[in-house]
Amino acid sequence: MNTFVFKPRFARRLPDPSFNSTHGSERHIFFVSIAELPAGISLEPGPRNPSTRWDIYKEVQASLLDIDCTPGTFHLKNSGITIFAKDVRKIDEDEYEVEIGPGHGVVDGYHTYQLINEAQRNPNIELPRQQYVKVEILTGLPDDWILEISLGLNASMQSQSNNLSSLTDALQWLKDELKNESYFKSIAWSENERAACDVRDILCAITCFNTIAYPNSGSAHPVVTYEKKPVVLSSFEEDFKSNEGKAYRRLRPIVKDILTLHDTIQLEFPVLCERSDERAPELIEKAKKKPHEFVFLQTRSTERLARGALYPILAAFRWMVEDNPKTGQVGWRGGFKAVLNRWHETGSRLVAQTIDKSREVGRNPDAIGKSASHWGAMHKEVAFVDLMAQKN
Repeated sequence: MNTFVFKPRFARRLPDPSFNSTHGSERHIFFVSIAELPAGISLEPGPRNPSTRWDIYKEVQASLLDIDCTPGTFHLKNSGITIFAKDVRKIDEDEYEVEIGPGHGVVDGYHTYQLINEAQRNPNIELPRQQYVKVEILTGLPDDWILEISLGLNASMQSQSNNLSSLTDALQWLKDELKNESYFKSIAWSENERAACDVRDILCAITCFNTIAYPNSGSAHPVVTYEKKPVVLSSFEEDFKSNEGKAYRRLRPIVKDILTLHDTIQLEFPVLCERSDERAPELIEKAKKKPHEFVFLQTRSTERLARGALYPILAAFRWMVEDNPKTGQVGWRGGFKAVLNRWHETGSRLVAQTIDKSREVGRNPDAIGKSASHWGAMHKEVAFVDLMAQKN
């Protein structure tokens, strides 16, 4: 028998509607700080062969650590952890002892519990102070119900879509284009691969330059690349099935440049921000323990631009993409050097507008990334500077 101390921010006790009168069954609901979640609770009752896709693991981890999302919302997006226990005793106003008997422990939320424990142990991770996880503790139920309860809870988990395994052929041209790059092995091409960069992020970056879906003459902007990553994957798949992938293949000549521009903006924005008279710490992600990796530049830095602010700026340089009627593909107007020049010419103005937008939306980078008007403003700024340069 093991006893664990929980210190929930809020706690509620609910009698079971069916078995309280016959078994004394209860459900205790705790909202616990992830930093104070007790470690070492048995995982024995959980799934016999637990597994999770690496891309999903990273998405949950990002939410846990307040990366590219509204801070403090993990408990609203995660179903939490369910524990089968012998007893729960209140020992203080905000302190409870949970008695875990033989065969008891986590029956649902296995991966969430493991992820939090790993983050607690990792010296390179600083846990957000205002981050909570919901813990439900079931007591007063017969031990021979554990397996049935565990199987039922895990069977009801939401299925995950957008499996990369079905896109092996669709991704082949992209692999061929990047196979000789030094960062090729840093890219995860399937769900279960662990690498510094996920191919989904690459697809989002190049979708920002898809002038078929988002023509420079139109008012639509690729907000989905930040807001709805699964939509990007679905669009890529649909293009392959219905159009042999032509909308994306036409971007092949500029793919490497797009990735270089992605890292250049993310790396240099903090420097430009520091040079300005304004300060916007909410836009800059500072490395807590080890430096951030810039895979496509093969360098590191202790600072980087938040993704919500990065993507509208990156997509603005779609203005520099032009069709090549002879090849059916695209290129840069004036070459990639001209694109980098436009970034250096507009950088300070893009920084200023991003800071203004951040103040407008409550200093929340996630809200910036979802603001269609801001995407439009960034695009117009690059277009204006480029048109003025062409006149001179």
